[in-house]
Amino acid sequence: ASLGIPTLCGLGPVGGKVHTDREYLELDTLVPRGQALVATILALGDG
Repeated sequence: ASLGIPTLCGLGPVGGKVHTDREYLELDTLVPRGQALVATILALGDG
């Protein structure tokens, strides 16, 4: 994105402390984020 190239962002689960021994994700974000990803893929297919 910093290079001006379109990117998909915000479709993965919420979490933190990435790539450390304390990395975590919030389980209750898996289904809503998965649904958003599916909706995006389906919308791209309609284009």
